[in-house]
Amino acid sequence: MKNFTLLIIFCLMAFFSSAQQATFNWKLDTIASTNNLQAMTVNSDDGNSVIIGYDNTFLKSTDSGKSWKNKSMFDPDYDFIGMANAKDVIFISSRRTKVIDFPSSGYPDVYVSGVLLKSTDMGATWEALDINSAGFGDDVTVNPNADGGYAKDIYAIAAMNKDTIIGYAGWYDQTSGSKVSRGAVFRTNNGGITWWKLTPDLGSGIISSIEVKDTVAAFGGLKSMYFTNLITDSITNIYPNLAVGTDSNLFVNNITFVSPKEFYVTTTTDGIFKTEDEGKTFAQLPGVTGGSNDLIVINDSTLLVLGSAAKSKLSTDSGATWSDCYPGATCYKIGGIIGDTLYAMANEVAYKCAVADLITKTPSWTTVKLFDGERLQKMAICDDNNAVIAGFGENSMYTSDGGLTWNNSQLPDDYMEDVDFDFNDLSSIGDNAYSTVRRFKIADLSDIDSVQDLYMEGLLLKTEDNWETSTILDASKIGADEGDDPTMNPQLDECWGFNPYTVECVDANTAYVWGNWYEDVTEGKKKDRSRVFKTVDSGDSWTGISPDYGNAYITDIEFSNDTGYIAGNKILVKTTDAGATLIDLYPNMVAVNDGDSSIFLKTIHMISTQEFYIPSTSDGVFITTNGGETFTKFEGVTGTNDIIKLDANSFLCMGLTSKSYFTNDAGATWQNASAGTTAYSIGEILSDTLYALGKGQVMKIALSDLDLETGLSFALVRPGLNVFYEPTAVKLVSTEGDIERCAMYSITGKLVSLTEPNSQTKKFNTSEFPTGIYIVNTIVKGKRYINKISIK
Repeated sequence: MKNFTLLIIFCLMAFFSSAQQATFNWKLDTIASTNNLQAMTVNSDDGNSVIIGYDNTFLKSTDSGKSWKNKSMFDPDYDFIGMANAKDVIFISSRRTKVIDFPSSGYPDVYVSGVLLKSTDMGATWEALDINSAGFGDDVTVNPNADGGYAKDIYAIAAMNKDTIIGYAGWYDQTSGSKVSRGAVFRTNNGGITWWKLTPDLGSGIISSIEVKDTVAAFGGLKSMYFTNLITDSITNIYPNLAVGTDSNLFVNNITFVSPKEFYVTTTTDGIFKTEDEGKTFAQLPGVTGGSNDLIVINDSTLLVLGSAAKSKLSTDSGATWSDCYPGATCYKIGGIIGDTLYAMANEVAYKCAVADLITKTPSWTTVKLFDGERLQKMAICDDNNAVIAGFGENSMYTSDGGLTWNNSQLPDDYMEDVDFDFNDLSSIGDNAYSTVRRFKIADLSDIDSVQDLYMEGLLLKTEDNWETSTILDASKIGADEGDDPTMNPQLDECWGFNPYTVECVDANTAYVWGNWYEDVTEGKKKDRSRVFKTVDSGDSWTGISPDYGNAYITDIEFSNDTGYIAGNKILVKTTDAGATLIDLYPNMVAVNDGDSSIFLKTIHMISTQEFYIPSTSDGVFITTNGGETFTKFEGVTGTNDIIKLDANSFLCMGLTSKSYFTNDAGATWQNASAGTTAYSIGEILSDTLYALGKGQVMKIALSDLDLETGLSFALVRPGLNVFYEPTAVKLVSTEGDIERCAMYSITGKLVSLTEPNSQTKKFNTSEFPTGIYIVNTIVKGKRYINKISIK
């Protein structure tokens, strides 16, 4: 949302006797792929700017628009937990991870599904695979991607080759109206393009270990153990055989193959078991009856078991007897052997021991620190020189020199998350700003009449330092005290899908937001509801100021102190008392629209509380200079997305290529001002360049190209005192009257400049002052303004 307006400060010029011809040398820069760009702000204190848009687009520039860096406002931190080594291809997987931690229990936290990554260069670089192809059919109990399924866990994985992979996925099923855990093991024969289910629904029973040996595989977890032939696809439940003589409550930690028929099963607390007949029978190893984390077969007689101090053992007689072999910390997984060195995974470090020392029962452990504060989880060894280690905290490192040095892997820029955050609106005053994120449908249950769709409620974010840091406000507070009417209070149990959409920041404490939601009790069916809410305590609480607008969208809210306007689909209201009362101005617009009452208003370009311009989709641009008591319309403009007033006679409209116009004779004549593509909105002026926002692109035009020839400088102004950054100066501009007194202080409080400009502008030449932050104290008509400025 535009917070500022463009106009000439100092004088009203007479209309030109003839129109000047502007030159539209638009430059298009792609800054966000194909994502819709929604809004732009420029901070008046330091000139830094922000652009938001759909699909996680939140960009900031600190160099006057020369470059834009994406800020990860919601950056999931994946814990890599599974790994599969197919010789020339390596795969790693992660569990689902929390991406939104709501500040209260009002809304459920939001998780994104786990990810599956692939490397074809032994761990140096990784790409994300699309896990949305797992499963077939419409039954969500066996297909995590069917309607009603969400939040997939990708846990244990293994591979026979680069094409044949098996892996466990867990997910939630919402089709009953509440969350139910599902899980199954899936298989692909085409490298992860399509998957099919190998097991029945395992419910909440996680498969924690999958191992492949030649053409067979075994996998197990909580009270489960299976053996499968990867050629015939036969699968056998061998858990009853494993659990013979136990409490039948085993949790399988790891599986270690010796041959396709012979393997070991390490459990958490019930010991270690061995089979020599594909799991038809098992024998429990003596001496390690308490279980452990992992086991490795070093040679025909040497076995190593690692876990906690009491569960780390070494045997050199095939498991008949055991001696303590604790490296110094709990190890979660034995990585394997590079050259003549065995690796084990612990917190932050990998433990190393010479294989020869283990065979002679004289182990000497050393460590190499790889992950800062995070657990090493899995290791894949490609050959004597190349290996990769992955773990929690989204960590992956690789070696190409046998472990002498380790390098960070290059992880994907795009993890193909299944929750895309669409930033919809943005409003700022100085360092204070708000932004909204549209609600997101997590589970589509539209085919089940008795069950509501599952939504991630929309988000409302706030910053007090121009988005260096930010907080998620508790949106469950919005309207929470508005009583028991679901048309007024979106937080009632019978309401869902709350969506804060349009926002206006008035000052550090005051803001307005329009949001919509669903309810199904007042009329016995799903209905859209929406209202405008207000906060006076920086977002801690919100009260409603408007009636229910139903399914009509509010597209813009603009305020100057207590006077504000709210516009949308067949809606225009005014308040002069900060929302205490609302005045309906929409009939005044209809009166000049040939009686057509279906006007979709796009935005409000507010010059002052009396003068503003409102473009519509197809009914032209409406103009008022008396606070909405009466309106006129521009001739020759049928509709557009946004408008800016550049001086007394010059206006720019941007929209479709056929609905982009420019005039410098107050609308007597219009030129086509198209940038060659649709502009959704006009952004701001940054470094003497005007920005418009489109699909993944910013459209830029130098103000000098518009050839207005007014002899006046452009300014981006709001009522009050404004700060503008020019190439060699910082300028103060007052819209309320002459600046009577202006004092500038260093950040330490030293007075460095004191003037009485007695004009509406005051300029500080940057060459005259050292680089730094300054505080400016300005008096206009007896009113004090305090601003922080930056001299660069």
